[in-house]
Amino acid sequence: MQSQSRNEVALGVRNLTLSYDREPVVQDISFDVPRGAIVGVLGPNGAGKSTLIKAIVGALSPDLGDIHVLGTSGKDALKRMTYVPQRGSVDWDFPVTVRDVVAQGCYARLGLWGKVRGKEAKVVDEALEMVSMTHLQHRQIGALSGGQQQRVFLGRALAQRGEIYLMDEPFVGVDVKTEEAIVQVLRMLRDEGRTLLVVHHDLSTVREYFDHILLMNKHLIGFGKTEDIFVPDLLQDAYGGRLAIFEHGEGTL
Repeated sequence: MQSQSRNEVALGVRNLTLSYDREPVVQDISFDVPRGAIVGVLGPNGAGKSTLIKAIVGALSPDLGDIHVLGTSGKDALKRMTYVPQRGSVDWDFPVTVRDVVAQGCYARLGLWGKVRGKEAKVVDEALEMVSMTHLQHRQIGALSGGQQQRVFLGRALAQRGEIYLMDEPFVGVDVKTEEAIVQVLRMLRDEGRTLLVVHHDLSTVREYFDHILLMNKHLIGFGKTEDIFVPDLLQDAYGGRLAIFEHGEGTL
């Protein structure tokens, strides 16, 4: 693992162990995520990827270890992060509109009963435009396609204006156009100096989408730049017999 100075580290994880019903799911993981990187979190099903993200955003308490966000921890750290959960974990029948959901990103600044108006209303307008959902802003979220629903969640994340974005399988169940739109937004956030951790399963797009890779299977297999981690030996360590690796002129598939 590469050593970095403290002011270069967006997210620091040290000796993190996580369990469900006393069964370890993530074991003794340590890594430092640099600021301004798009990090793909890779590994087979059951590797602990979503569990790791939930612990970072404070939804799961560690058995052991520490998590620091931009040099802070606890409530101060949580305020600096934005979480986009898996689309399947959301009640899409809840009677709210697209604009209502995106406006939820402002609540941390306004309070639950604060009015979204003035400057905050402009933030919502900008977020809707960035995810191309302005024309559907008054539609109920359950009436949207899967790709549109994912755009709404991304819009809410943009309105929240976090410094670190954690996304759990944002490309699952979306169309090609939506996937391309999400990638463009991720790159824009990266170019603004934000840091992104994205749980991902499609290995064919890894080299195109991510600057860095966190490769795991309950324990850490490797963390670093994509060209250093997305290599046959480490992929085989993570996926074992479930992965067939092919070489071609541009690298590994």
